[in-house]
Amino acid sequence: MKINRLIGICGLGLILVGLAGCSSATGPGADVETGAPAASFKLPDSLYCNGTAVENRITVNLAPLRDALGNPAETVEVFLCRAGREIASLGKVGGGALLKDFAYVDLMPADVAVFDASGSARFGLRVKNAAGQKLADRALILMMQ
Repeated sequence: MKINRLIGICGLGLILVGLAGCSSATGPGADVETGAPAASFKLPDSLYCNGTAVENRITVNLAPLRDALGNPAETVEVFLCRAGREIASLGKVGGGALLKDFAYVDLMPADVAVFDASGSARFGLRVKNAAGQKLADRALILMMQ
C-alpha cells in the first residue's frame, strides 16, 4: 500500500515538473527580446489557418501579421516556428516588399495531428534580418477555421 502511494506521489511530481518546464518564463504570447527592441516589431498573438486539399498543407492568413508589421525600413523575413525550429518562411517585408495575403505551409504529420485533437495549437513567429540575425521571437496560437 505504501509503495503504491509513493509511486503515485512521484508520478504526480513528474507531471508537475513537466508542465512547469513547458510553460514559458516570460508568459504566453510575450515578446522575447533577441537583439532589437521588442517595441520595434509588434507581432500578433494569433493567426488563422485553413486546411487544404493537399495532405499536411495549411493556408495561413497573413493579413493581421502584415498590418502589425507595416513596412519597416529594413527588409526582414518572418518564419513560422514549432518547438523552436523554423518550419516555414511566411515571407519578406520591408524595404518596399510586402507580405502576401496568405501563405501555404507544409507541415510535418506530427504538427498537423495537433489540429485533429484541437482547433488551435501553439506555434511561434521569428523575425530575422537579411544577415540571418534573429530580431524577435513571439509565441503564437494558430487557429484552424
